[in-house]
Amino acid sequence: MFSCSVPSDEDTGEAVLFHPSCGTYAQVINNGRTAHRPNAADDFNNGVVLTRRPLKPNEMFEVRLDRCVDKWAGSLEIGVTTHPPTDLEYPSTMTNVRSGTWMMTGNGVMHNGTTIIDDYGQNLDRLKVRAGLLPNFLFCDYPPAANHCPSPV
Repeated sequence: MFSCSVPSDEDTGEAVLFHPSCGTYAQVINNGRTAHRPNAADDFNNGVVLTRRPLKPNEMFEVRLDRCVDKWAGSLEIGVTTHPPTDLEYPSTMTNVRSGTWMMTGNGVMHNGTTIIDDYGQNLDRLKVRAGLLPNFLFCDYPPAANHCPSPV
């Protein structure tokens, strides 16, 4: 289960929330604050979720991992795309999208389905969740994974 949150924008009140359109094996619940896979132990791929609105320039967001199934490799990917959630034909994985996409997968960074940086940050496949620990994906201690991304993403 993933949660996406950022303090509400004081000017517009627009929090970063998940869009209700999503991959076949994902569900967006909790008024857009949570995305999860109801059958995560049985279903792989087709769990793509996007936010309701584009990020603003230099806006940071936080994703919290509440639970993780370690049965799969490459099950967690996080990034940005220029594709609006209503226009995207949801792929089985965003690594298959060949335009307008920057993402972390494992511990590499991909742009439009091609690895552009190896060994970046913490390997997303090795994140563990246990009682009392909710890891947050904030890579403030690392250099930018991508520069010159167009707006909006």
